Amino acid sequence: MRLPALLEDARDGMLNLVEGFDALADRRWGFAEREDRAWALLTLLLVGHVLVWTLQPLLSHNNLADSVDMVENWAWGQEWQLGYWKHPPFFAWVTGAWFAFFPRADWAYFLLAAVNSAVGLAGVWAMTGVIDASPRRRLVAVAALAVTPIYGFLALKFNANAMLLSVWPWAAWAFLKAVKRPGLVNGAVLGLLLAVAMLSKYVSLVLVVGMIVVVLAEPRRWALIRSPAAVGAVVVGLVAFAPHAIWMIATDFRTLAYAEHQRAASTGQFLNYLIRLPFSMLLFLAPMIAVVLVSLPRGEWGALRRVFAWVASDGERRRMLGLGIAPFVATCLLGAWKWAKLSSQWGFPLMFTASWLLVSAPGVEARRFRLDRVALLVALVWAGLVATAPVVNLAGTLAQTKVHVDPRAELAHEVTRIWHEANGGARLAVVAGTFELANNTAFYSADAPSVLTEFDFLKSPWLTPEGVRRSGVAVICDVDDADCAAKARSVLDADPTPRIVTVSKHWFGFALKPRTVHLFLRLPAAGA
Repeated sequence: MRLPALLEDARDGMLNLVEGFDALADRRWGFAEREDRAWALLTLLLVGHVLVWTLQPLLSHNNLADSVDMVENWAWGQEWQLGYWKHPPFFAWVTGAWFAFFPRADWAYFLLAAVNSAVGLAGVWAMTGVIDASPRRRLVAVAALAVTPIYGFLALKFNANAMLLSVWPWAAWAFLKAVKRPGLVNGAVLGLLLAVAMLSKYVSLVLVVGMIVVVLAEPRRWALIRSPAAVGAVVVGLVAFAPHAIWMIATDFRTLAYAEHQRAASTGQFLNYLIRLPFSMLLFLAPMIAVVLVSLPRGEWGALRRVFAWVASDGERRRMLGLGIAPFVATCLLGAWKWAKLSSQWGFPLMFTASWLLVSAPGVEARRFRLDRVALLVALVWAGLVATAPVVNLAGTLAQTKVHVDPRAELAHEVTRIWHEANGGARLAVVAGTFELANNTAFYSADAPSVLTEFDFLKSPWLTPEGVRRSGVAVICDVDDADCAAKARSVLDADPTPRIVTVSKHWFGFALKPRTVHLFLRLPAAGA
């Protein structure tokens, strides 16, 4: 049956485009076909990834992500606690350590997020190297993950979920090494990395469950359970986690209490989250699938359907299948048990095995992958991301989205200036107020003040009422936040009459949408 002329023209145009892409890859990117250059290619991929994902948000945003997570991380990290009211401490420690060396600026935070993502990709390379001798296949797997939103746009919001992108692949690397050579040292490394994972977010328990499932599926399961590696993992893991466990007991399991508040409001809402989770992950992995398809001859595509084949896989691939499938199932079961909102963010770290499982499907030959095509495609994606970033910035600014027009740094600078003027130049030591305003002010203020979270000293144990009375506090409230204003007066005994502060962000000389807040000052007590 003959196609209509218009469809024939479209088909011919598409075929010409594909042929042109293939010719360009072969002619200009042939250097990527050399497997003996795998380390050089991996280095280029990781460095390029960091550069692109630092530049893209820097050129497309005028602020950090809308979520307050990132500035809250910093507010926690500078206090160096064994735990915080929402989460265990590791990602806050990472943030605190990072900004001990880098300035508190948006570009430095974007750089941290990009480095974290690249460390995760390096972990995928290391992890697959334990069971796969083909650098060609492993490079395709890493590159395919690198172009997904999970390791790009979604990784830019550095928080507990993003931290797992880097931690889980390295924990899996240690696990696969310990299974292969179950000595004490390999087990100790595994225990330490699992403790880091649990100290990043408790949901890492599903990764531990996945590892247990893999061990139980091994023919030599009892030898592994009794091995020095198992002893080392358990002992080192428990010792490393113990200080935080003691903190949990001392604080009456505050982090677990916070998790209880993440329950779905109804059966319908829970089922909606449960159904959306796998579909959202499939959507986020679509670029990964595209890279794999581009890298293989069309005649090889059919074998990719065996990605979940268990019987046809060898023992080492089954371990990776277990690490890919069991944690996902455990996450869904955990969500059902706790009736939790299974946010798509829970699924991000679960996808670290996806690309290698796809490219290693039984029947797919490693030598058939075309690295030159992959290199060209990644380069085109990177160029497109950087080239379109200013356009995204312009569109967001014209649309007046918060990430583009909210004057966060400007407000922090103005609050700090007013405090210095009212307090004889003394440092602003503490801020409180509307949640996002207080944390943003803490991050951007030159004085780097501590945050009294939600006026609750239990949520900010590094502060005491007596200490705040001695140091004073600036309280920043949204004009419509009556609760904030009431607590500024009642909890902190601030000046009952607020100062009205209005600031704007400037963009290429143009003043953007202004923001007005109420500023309450509680100056240091006399004689303090």
